[in-house]
This record gives sequence, C-alpha cells and structure tokens, in this order.
Amino acid sequence: MNTKKKFYISLVGIIVLILSLLFISHARNDSIKIEKELNSTYTDYQESPDNFTVTEAQILEEYDHDSGDRLDFLTLTNQWLVSVKIGDKNELQTTVMRDAEKDSVGNTIKVAYKKIADGEYSSNNLQATQLKYIEDTSARRSCAIATAVCVVLLAALVIYSAICFIKK
Repeated sequence: MNTKKKFYISLVGIIVLILSLLFISHARNDSIKIEKELNSTYTDYQESPDNFTVTEAQILEEYDHDSGDRLDFLTLTNQWLVSVKIGDKNELQTTVMRDAEKDSVGNTIKVAYKKIADGEYSSNNLQATQLKYIEDTSARRSCAIATAVCVVLLAALVIYSAICFIKK
C-alpha cells in the first residue's frame, strides 16, 4: 500500500474516532441526566425531609427499573430492589439507587419513603430513596474507559498520519 493511501485511511480513522468521542460525550451527558432523574426522590427528600419517613430496607436483588426484569449476570444496573418496612408489620418492595461499592444483596440499608395522605401504601405508589445521592458509577466508568481508548487510538493515528505526511 502506498503512503498516500495509508494517509487517507488514517485520516478516515481520525474522523471516525472524533465522531466516537462526540458520541461518548453525548452518552455521558445522557447518563448524568438519567442519574439525576433516578435521584429525584433523594432531591425531594433533601428539600423537605418532613414529608418522608426514615426506616430500614433489605436489599433483595439488582433490578432493571425500565423493563421490570430481574437481572442476569451480564447486565449492569443502577437500582436495587428492596423490601421497605412500612410501620411495624408491613413490608413493601420498591427500587432505590444502587451504591454498588458499599452495598450488596442481603444488606440492610437506611431509606426514606415519601409519606402519602391516605396512608395506603402499595408497591406502585411507594417512593423511596437512600439517604445520600448515589452516582451511577458503572455508566461513568464505561464512558471514561471508552474515552480513554478513543483518545489513545486517536493520538496513535495522528502520530502515524504525521509520519506518513512527512514521508510524502
């Protein structure tokens, strides 16, 4: 393959990697927006803690809130399915943000659930949150790894293109 053809191929590679970095940046921004939405109950709790009751919850399993499916080994999630103590005798299941670095299935965690006027709680109307803002670390790490790989490949292609251009 001649030098000119190699240069054009590397130029196309550079363009593809730049577009990939733009896509990853967009995906990262989307994941931050989703993280904020998933932490909206926590934000409500911070703004008006009197509207919430603090209790304990047992982590049952990882959970995909969007599909409602339990997760298999290869699926990543940012939610726990928990059993929340409501009053002295009742327990209901709901989801809370997952702090994968500190919590695991079977642990008991502190949560706050939103008080409702009629006191008739069900799994459909129970809004709960952990007592801290939880970052979606799996999405952030994925974006960071993809960005690092693209930047390294981009740097290598720029250096290669420069060498091809100088030889030309």
